[in-house]
Order: sequence, then structure tokens, then C-alpha cells
Amino acid sequence: MYSAPLVWQDKHFQLRPIDTLNFDIERQNLRQCLLNSRRDIKLVCVNATTERLRDEVTRGCTCLHYSGHGSPSHLSFENGCGGLHVVDDKRLRSLCAAGGVQKLQFVFVSACYSQRAGQAFADAGVPHVCCVDVDEQLLDRAAQVFTHAFYLAVACGNTIRGAFEVGVSAVAAAPNIHSKESDKFLLLPKDANHDIVLFEGVPRLSSRRRRRNPTLTGAEDLGLMILPAVPENFLGRNVEMYRLLEGLSRRRLLSVNGPRSMGKTALAIAVSHYMAQRQMFRNGVFFVRLDGMRDSEAMIRAISHAVGLTERHGSEKRSSNDTRLFDALKTKRCVVVLDHCDDVMHCVDFRNSLGRLLDHTRNLKLILTARVAVGSLPGFTEDTINLRRLLPGDAMNLLLKLSPDADLSLRGSERDRALHLMQTHPVLSKLDLGWPGRCVALANNLRTRNSKSESDGLVSLLLEDHGDETRISEQVRQLEKLLDGEFESVAAKDDSDRFDVSGPE
Repeated sequence: MYSAPLVWQDKHFQLRPIDTLNFDIERQNLRQCLLNSRRDIKLVCVNATTERLRDEVTRGCTCLHYSGHGSPSHLSFENGCGGLHVVDDKRLRSLCAAGGVQKLQFVFVSACYSQRAGQAFADAGVPHVCCVDVDEQLLDRAAQVFTHAFYLAVACGNTIRGAFEVGVSAVAAAPNIHSKESDKFLLLPKDANHDIVLFEGVPRLSSRRRRRNPTLTGAEDLGLMILPAVPENFLGRNVEMYRLLEGLSRRRLLSVNGPRSMGKTALAIAVSHYMAQRQMFRNGVFFVRLDGMRDSEAMIRAISHAVGLTERHGSEKRSSNDTRLFDALKTKRCVVVLDHCDDVMHCVDFRNSLGRLLDHTRNLKLILTARVAVGSLPGFTEDTINLRRLLPGDAMNLLLKLSPDADLSLRGSERDRALHLMQTHPVLSKLDLGWPGRCVALANNLRTRNSKSESDGLVSLLLEDHGDETRISEQVRQLEKLLDGEFESVAAKDDSDRFDVSGPE
């Protein structure tokens, strides 16, 4: 189970972003471990909600792995639409009791400060629980190393205690990880007999069955295969993602609006992945690019192709293609993302086509990206997400992420210092880097500068002596000249508007 809530709500009911965790490496590790074990072990990857936890325990899973944010008092679960759901140890015990833990033999709570949560599982009757010391924050890399070593060992027939020792030793010996990280892992109950084989009696797979083993492909991956990859320049949009997901619970028509290079497409792709990974819509999420399309017929063909319908040719009337699409989606519970609607939006029949599509389907929902809102259709109200400039901290994080020479392994105070240097840098602070597209362009320009001057790119820029105001102004002028030609200008706004990410109520 993985938990990646996007936002939490403070005491003033304001939405605050939560650091996003990337579980791709961990999922790949788990699957590779099971593949290497050559045993018939089924792996199910689901997002962590209280309903999913109760369901998996009720179904009789043998091993439960939780990965997400933790605190000394609770674990962070998802609420079903991207928000935070806090679950304390008392609630964990009641959930386990409700589902019954007769078949649950092992739980790994892979989260910082997770000892109390681990103890809750142990108190509920789980005989073997791995967790992290209540006073300790765990490095992501240490968790990844331990997870791989532990599960490979336990799947290959080691005892739980033996696999735990293998995992601890792997962390202690890993490069670029302090050996003290290995001391943070705990095995509960402390006085229990952990010298048992978790998957004893599970048969080995033949070579042919290993190739077909459904363990290695989660259901969520099937949907992700047809989606474009999330761009590397996506960062700092958790609140907007949440508002989109929350809006889908109330509306069938939503649009993401903003100037060019503000990150509309990146946001739409990220939301699509978030929904597909969690199977929020039973019949899938479909992403359709409408770049350059100037008539609604081409749009209908593109949607039909995305949902798996073949195009009809010859003397077939256009209405037949519309009817086939309407019939195919009539009862489907799915989301269709229409990206870059700006060109086709000028078509006279565009709004009518969208209206017919929504009118002839029951559970279909649409997300559109365009510079301006589509406007409400007859019978359907549009919710809009207006993208604003990134906050300064998010912009600097993005620039650091995109810079090829940046040390992305920086943690804690070191990374905070690097970000502070960037925010206060006399050149960077004078550039409008709130637009993701400008950060990308600047990173590319620094990369070009690096290749030509053999300097250290961003690091070199940060360390240069900029005491000379004339030189600072000249560098700003040069970079502005390179950047400004690529982006449309927008009217200056005050700070409260500039950084507002709230949508309409």
C-alpha cells in the first residue's frame, strides 16, 4: 500500500501541499524481488485508504507493506481524491479488528517515526511487524535498500529474523548512506519468535509461468502504458491537482487555463497518472492531444482512436462515427483529457460536439486544457483551474531539478542552503521564473553555457562573485533577452493574485 496525499488543510482551512513521494522505484524493487525468488507470490499494489486497508485484511493477505509519510502519532493515508486522511494507532487497531488479521502474518510500515503504528498492528494480533524507531526520520534511499534486501531474502526462504538482519546489513554497507541509518529499523514484538519462514510451502514457478506471472504487472500499469510520461519540469502543483480531482467529484466538465508555458499539459498528464495509478475510474483515463486540429470531426476521430475505436472510412457519414463513440462510452465510467484545445476551440461545432458527448454518456468526465475557459455548456457547468506563476521556492526547486550539474542528493539543511542561495541570487532573483517554461529555458541556457565555457552550469552561477552591479545587470539583460522572446507577456499582478491557486467555489 502506498500513500501520496497531495495536500493537507491547516487550522484556517487553507490547502497546503505535501511533499510528493515517488513509489516507482519501490514497486519495481518489490516486483523484481518476487521475480528473482521464482515463487508463486501475488503482489497487489493499491493506494492507502482506510477502505483499502480493511478490504485487503479481510481478503486474507499474508503480507502487508505500507509506504508513505509518518509521524510519531499517526500515518498519512489518502482520502480518495488527493487529500490527507490522518490515521492514528487507535484507528489502525480498530481497522485490523474490523477486517480480521487471522491470515495476516507480516506488516512492514515503511515510514518515518512509525514505531507506534507498528505497535498498533502488533497489538491487533499481527505476529511480525517491521517499522522505524519513533524518534527517527528515515532516508528514502535507506528505505529502498532495506526493502529490496529484506523482501528478496524472505521470498527466497529466509526466516523473518534472518531477512531483517540481511536488510539491516545491506543498509549499513550501502554507499552514500550513513551506517547509523541501519539502526532505525525495528522488528516487533521484541520478545516474539521471528524464526519462521513467511512463504513456506509456496510453490516455485516454471520459466514459462514466470514470464506470464501477473505478479509483475499491476492493474494500474495497464492504464499508465497509454499515457504520456510526466514531464520532468512538473513540480509545485499539488494544490491544483487536488482541486482538479475534487472538482471531478462534483462536475463532468473541467478546464485548466493559463498562458503558454505555464504548465497546463504537465498538470493534466500528472493528474491522469494519479487517477490511473489509483484506478479512480473503472474504465480508465484517456489522454487526447488536439494540437493543430481545427474541426470537431478531427477531435471525434482522435477521441475514438484513444478509446480503442477504429475509424470508419468511405461513404460512412460523420454521424456514424459520433454514434459509435457515444455508444462505446455510454455507460463507461472514465475520464477523457483533451489537451491543447486552443485551435479546435475556434470551430463553430466544437461546443456542440462536447455537449453531445456529455449528453449521450452517463459517467464520462472531461478535462480540457486551453489558454481560456470553454464556458459552460447547456446543462453542464464548467469548473476552471486558472494556473498562476509558481511560488519562488517551487520555482527554485524546479530549476535545481532541471540543472544537470545540481546535486539532487542534497538533503535537509544542505538543500535548504542551496535553495536559499538561489532565491537570493542577484541574477536569479531579478528573473521572472514563476513560469515553468522559463525555468526550463534557463536550465537549457545554463547547459549551453556550461558546454561552451566548461563552467559548472548552475553551481558556477551560484558561486560567482556578483558584487559588480554592472555585471549583474548585464547578465540579467542577456538572460532576459534569451527568455522573453519565447513567452507571451502578461499583465503585472499583485502578489495575492500572482500566487493565488484557488479555483471557483
